[in-house]
Amino acid sequence: MQTTILPPAIAAQHGHLHQDAVDGPTHLNSKHILRVIDSAGKAENEIRDAKFDLAAIVSGDTISDHGKTPEGQALLKEQSSDSDLLLNVLKGDTSTKSGRLVHEVLAEIFGDEHAALLNPELSNDQIRQQFNSYWRLPLAFHELPGYIFLIRDFENDQITKDDFKKIMLVNLGHNGPNEGWWKGFFEAINNDLAEFNINLHLGTPFADDEGNITYPMPESPEGFTHAAADRMDQAIDGLPKLSKEISKAPGMDIFDVQDNLLGTCQTWTLGQVRALKEYIPKLMDKFPEMGEVEKLQKTNFMERLVDRVSGQILRFRDYIKSRLKWSSDEKNGELIEFTHADDMVEKLAKDADGNYSHHISLHQPQDTEDFLGRSSARFLTRVVQGFNESERYKQTA
Repeated sequence: MQTTILPPAIAAQHGHLHQDAVDGPTHLNSKHILRVIDSAGKAENEIRDAKFDLAAIVSGDTISDHGKTPEGQALLKEQSSDSDLLLNVLKGDTSTKSGRLVHEVLAEIFGDEHAALLNPELSNDQIRQQFNSYWRLPLAFHELPGYIFLIRDFENDQITKDDFKKIMLVNLGHNGPNEGWWKGFFEAINNDLAEFNINLHLGTPFADDEGNITYPMPESPEGFTHAAADRMDQAIDGLPKLSKEISKAPGMDIFDVQDNLLGTCQTWTLGQVRALKEYIPKLMDKFPEMGEVEKLQKTNFMERLVDRVSGQILRFRDYIKSRLKWSSDEKNGELIEFTHADDMVEKLAKDADGNYSHHISLHQPQDTEDFLGRSSARFLTRVVQGFNESERYKQTA
């Protein structure tokens, strides 16, 4: 049975997007994007007054993290009819109308030399082999599997060409800009390009002039709004998710996790937000046909949104720092301790013999609507889950 992945109000406009029994990231994303947009003020009315396509924003956001689900990962790694369809379209294969549209949209923005999202010179098996051979690649390109929903519906005449283009441009570049943690992540990949024979990015907007992997900027006001909102997700609401992902990385220790959380989720993200704000005039110059009133409304909203995101991130960083304590000595090992909003204490420790343990006080946390408490109340638990899945941790009562 297929169920819509969009909130009811949005589904009424874009109810054609469907996904089989998916839980977690997609539903959370659709709720998150509306919450973040609303945080900029009377945003829902303002965003419509400025002629943003809110349905396209939420639709693009909802499919954007499908690549983090097992089903999405399989589309990049395992041969199937859906995988072949997706990869062919992303290579700009003109044998399908979706492939022709992808090529058309990208050629108009980036030129014919970058008119695909995966290297058109590679076979599908070669692309899947690269995604399987190097662990960072599926994460770096996690926005790609969600296109399968657009492709299915466009091929079946359930959405228009304009729908496809708008939602595609909401998804494309939503993890940018290429600053902070993402810049460091791509630099790590680029250091390994030759060793792992990675070239699936060539001939796409993900390739720079030197042939290295980079990350494109948003190419529409709706895409910009998604990217800005997603930066707050990365820094705040995404903290539990990132905690688990970071702790699973090869060689990561609990103090590395702590350093990455404060660096990745706050300081480095602020650098991305600053770069987004500086990009607004350049983005709006791409739309000379847009009326001056509409252009001003969109500009004002985007500036207010990134300012709001910056303020929330700074507030959250101070909140975490005030409640997070860590210590280390040769006798007792290492300890990270976090006091939650309702005084529940959570501890993650590594003893002198290298054994991990996780303790939570008997006092159980209360459900909270406060975004600070809601996000911080889970991140050490997610760190533990990451260590547990990596078989580098043992739990004690």
